[in-house]
Amino acid sequence: FPVTICCIKEDVPSNGLGVFLDANIPNNSSITVHYRFLLNGESDITKKAWRSFPTTSKTTPTYTSGSEIDFREEGYRLSGLPLFKSYQIRVDLRSSITDPSYFETPAVRGIKVVSFLV
Repeated sequence: FPVTICCIKEDVPSNGLGVFLDANIPNNSSITVHYRFLLNGESDITKKAWRSFPTTSKTTPTYTSGSEIDFREEGYRLSGLPLFKSYQIRVDLRSSITDPSYFETPAVRGIKVVSFLV
């Protein structure tokens, strides 16, 4: 199930994004973080394609949660992007288990997003 954080408009242009979230990622599940942004002069973010944060942008090691209460920080950071003033973040939660009553469903809490200029 994708979760989209609404569009953020900045007064100062940025060329970097950081996303930090507390995640519970059991076996057979995954979390993918996506972004899209508007360049100066663009006005409709819904026409922009979503891009996945590459695995090389992770700032924390990959892990598997040991229990339902095992949440750990997942971090992603990208810099050197074209200058942008608005952005959206989307988090996809995926599991190969079809019965959501099992512990095998990923969960996220405490999402923090930072835009910055390098």
